[in-house]
Amino acid sequence: MMGLAIDCFRLHPIVNQMAEISKKILITTKTSEIFIIRRGRRKAIRGVCPDCKKEVELLTLDEAVNYSGKHTGELIRYTDSGIVHSIETGNGHLLVCQKSLKIFLQGEKK
Repeated sequence: MMGLAIDCFRLHPIVNQMAEISKKILITTKTSEIFIIRRGRRKAIRGVCPDCKKEVELLTLDEAVNYSGKHTGELIRYTDSGIVHSIETGNGHLLVCQKSLKIFLQGEKK
């Protein structure tokens, strides 16, 4: 009897058996990040740039203006167009990716 049960099982490949009983499950997740900015002694603000996908130094808009020598309006246009990467905090402050700003400035000098 045992041999008969094994023979019957082998008639149907295991892949077909699993396809009949398996279900597809779609799992959607939402992530968010919190940046804590402390004023006082200037310490580098570090965070993950969503475009670079790496941990980078983030500059406030004032620091980015001083670093680049550009006007605030110009920098905002560059960040809006994606030329320079940026992150907007929950409070509406703009943090600029120093790495992408540096690359942009080097490309502009050439």
